[in-house]
Amino acid sequence: MIKQGNVMFHIVLNANENYIKYAAVLMTSIIQKTDLNKSMSEFCNFDTDEGYVFHILSDHISESMKVRISNLEKQLNDIYPCKIVLHILNDDEFKGMLKWRGNYLAYYRIKMASVLPQNLKICLYLDCDMLCFGDLRELLSVDINNYQAAVCLDGNNHKKNKKVFFSLKGREKYKFSNIEKYFNSGFILVNLDRWRRDNIENKSIDFLKKFKTLYPDQDALNFALNDTLLLPNRWNFSLGYFVAFLKNSQEILFLNQTKYPHLNYTKTEFENEVKNIKIAHFILDPFKPWDAFQYSIVNDDLQLIEYPFYKHYWSVAKNTPEFYLDFLVQKESINEHKAENLINELGKAVVKEMRRYTSRASYRRLRKSIIFLYIINVILIIYVVLNH
Repeated sequence: MIKQGNVMFHIVLNANENYIKYAAVLMTSIIQKTDLNKSMSEFCNFDTDEGYVFHILSDHISESMKVRISNLEKQLNDIYPCKIVLHILNDDEFKGMLKWRGNYLAYYRIKMASVLPQNLKICLYLDCDMLCFGDLRELLSVDINNYQAAVCLDGNNHKKNKKVFFSLKGREKYKFSNIEKYFNSGFILVNLDRWRRDNIENKSIDFLKKFKTLYPDQDALNFALNDTLLLPNRWNFSLGYFVAFLKNSQEILFLNQTKYPHLNYTKTEFENEVKNIKIAHFILDPFKPWDAFQYSIVNDDLQLIEYPFYKHYWSVAKNTPEFYLDFLVQKESINEHKAENLINELGKAVVKEMRRYTSRASYRRLRKSIIFLYIINVILIIYVVLNH
């Protein structure tokens, strides 16, 4: 591990004003999962102060929101020592680049080594659409002294997945030569000394100015970071793969099943990761927990499946200091659309069944499926009405 002196564990988040409440849920889950019976020194072999420093990189935070963030900090600090530090960044350096969901916020992680105190040796970057299920201080025992960062694979890390980027000007193109190590940028345990020394920030920005990208910051960081340590995916568990697995266990191809697996581990290893998730990442699926009704999945056996970790997320959200009332209002709005969401999902299932059974021999099964879905639909509508 990296010796960094008497400082706390620094965690970096990107969030605009609208996303602060989701960052608050993540911070709350981190505090909740910190084992208060253990000290920071039990996870590392160097002297360090107890607690977290959460750095929020943003484009603008109003004065009223700053007050709320301060209140959040005070209440979380009553549970476990922590600080929340705001950093307002300028977009000018990214002007002309491709925006991600309407803004440049995703790029801010590229600049974290410049923004954070220069005496810091290590930090952890996390996306806000995450939920913590383990004690993050375990990461302090990971030795990244000889690496630029520790990361988790993104998925589809095989040679058939050819990532080629074409120049914004001219005919030049760039192809990743080591797709097997392409990582998801939602989790990065950073060796800040190497990040600065290897000029990762400028290399990433130069790449973005030069090439068309699909996932701008992620593609740029994969270009710039060429000496990374791979961690088990339990530290950045993409729930989209789990959703696909729940819908149809045959839909996800694992290592040893094909030359081109979706995930670089076996089915048994995947199931073990599910049981030992440290950080759940709500990506690779259309629904965030704050957008969806909890029974949003209909599997291939026409069973309603609870959205993974939906209840866990809302349990934390409803207990997030300063922002819990926001989430109660938001949850009520979601509840108003329960029936509509369920009908949409069941309708998709009917269409899927119709595509599967097109011959006369399978007509009876199709008819039974439609009748089954209709009955379930009626039952669910009655349930929603009675529980509204």
